[in-house]
Amino acid sequence: MQVLEGEETEINETYKRICIDPRHHSIFLLSRERIKEKQFSAWSMGFHRITSADTLTHPAYANLCINGFDTEKIGAVEGVALAILQEFSKIR
Repeated sequence: MQVLEGEETEINETYKRICIDPRHHSIFLLSRERIKEKQFSAWSMGFHRITSADTLTHPAYANLCINGFDTEKIGAVEGVALAILQEFSKIR
């Protein structure tokens, strides 16, 4: 998952670049909303592969990630994608 925060025009351009970049695949927009202030301003980029230990530490997310990252399941639960990212941003 990735969060893009900033001016709408810049976000749109960045999202377009991501969509046409061959290094990215299976792109699925989970949420798009206006915010009053950035929620990840101190976190520029990170990578965290969800492990079985994560599903034990965060049991609320286990059924969403136990067999791999399931975007449809995660996107179906409002706010869960943001909650997962907020949790993992604390790890870095």
